[in-house]
Amino acid sequence: MNHIDVVEVTNPNGYIVQELTIDGASLGQWLDKHTEGSEDEHIAAFIRPFSELLFAWSHDIDWKGDRRFVRTLIDMDSAPVPILLCEDDPDFSCIVIVADVEKTEELLCNSDDELNGAECAKILEEILPMGEEALQKQLDEYGEILFDPCICDVIASPLNDLVRRKEPDKILLETYLNALKILKKHGDIHVRNNLEISILDDFDEERAAFRKYGLKCDKL
Repeated sequence: MNHIDVVEVTNPNGYIVQELTIDGASLGQWLDKHTEGSEDEHIAAFIRPFSELLFAWSHDIDWKGDRRFVRTLIDMDSAPVPILLCEDDPDFSCIVIVADVEKTEELLCNSDDELNGAECAKILEEILPMGEEALQKQLDEYGEILFDPCICDVIASPLNDLVRRKEPDKILLETYLNALKILKKHGDIHVRNNLEISILDDFDEERAAFRKYGLKCDKL
């Protein structure tokens, strides 16, 4: 029986990503090994090597919305999930492998010292101006806390507005910076991925504003 696992690795662009492995080898490497010598002309000419393909949840995918959609599928109890995409055309126009994924038991993937989305949202409620209002909005609309829209309401939108002011409040800037550092340092893999996709992928203006006022943000 094969041993399938999900491991966290840092890709060449510095992102922490989850990689699917089989018997200790990445999925791409495993597929290369088991299709070596294949007489299927499509595999030989167009698909191999599998190890050069991108995972569909990779930060190298062109569109944030595609990554969010894959995350939504992964969180479902049962769904067809894109797994590997073409490296030179990283979007859903070039899906190489799709798998029917079904959860058969509750999976817990965060360690004791990591905070999940709901726990992080509760912290943001305490330390940010819009925290309490945004959390209540989540509960009213969805009946639960959804971390991705929560950090957009609590951090992304108000921080974006703040840095565009002629003279932004330095203390408030520092408050948002500290909130981002907490999520980056203590959030679980789902929190960190949402942070990267929703905020840090397009962070040049915010980073410039922090540095202008002497606030260190190099670790973000």
